[in-house]
Amino acid sequence: MKQRHAQRDLQTAMQIFAYGSNMHTARLRARVASAVPVGLGVVAQRQFVFHKRGLDGSGKADAFYTGVAEDRVWGVLFEIAAADKPVLDEFESVGVGYDDLTVTVELAGGTTTEAVIYAARAEMLDAQLKPFCWYREFVLQGGRQHGLPADYLVDLAQFESIRDADAIRREKNWRLSRTAGRG
Repeated sequence: MKQRHAQRDLQTAMQIFAYGSNMHTARLRARVASAVPVGLGVVAQRQFVFHKRGLDGSGKADAFYTGVAEDRVWGVLFEIAAADKPVLDEFESVGVGYDDLTVTVELAGGTTTEAVIYAARAEMLDAQLKPFCWYREFVLQGGRQHGLPADYLVDLAQFESIRDADAIRREKNWRLSRTAGRG
């Protein structure tokens, strides 16, 4: 599996592989307005889990590297303006919560491309964590918006979630999760 730290070229567009809440187009565009969905993709030797410790104490998505050839994480390839990447890095707490890596993404028809993925840092992992209901909903809605395979969506829906006790944050995120934004 080829991966390296993403290069910081601020002059051109770049590709981001979203597999968690950033698959939800409206959520990603609320962070970086330049985001345009390109298509579905899959990254090998990784497994989807909600074990990354968020600043709010809940479980966040991770495309955890397993090295097992059969493991796959589905997601959405987005193009963003390279100048917007530092903004997205800030949302993803790069260097603290996630690392940005360049990985090979397999697209429809078997073609491949390279894209940046945000992978949880080892010190941020906790297998006991669960995502907030609204966070899991971003992942599910984003997957549905872009047509992820039905069996993969069923697997994502099986993850147990918890209620967010912060009513303001909960309502704000529920509202945004119901926003379409495929576009």
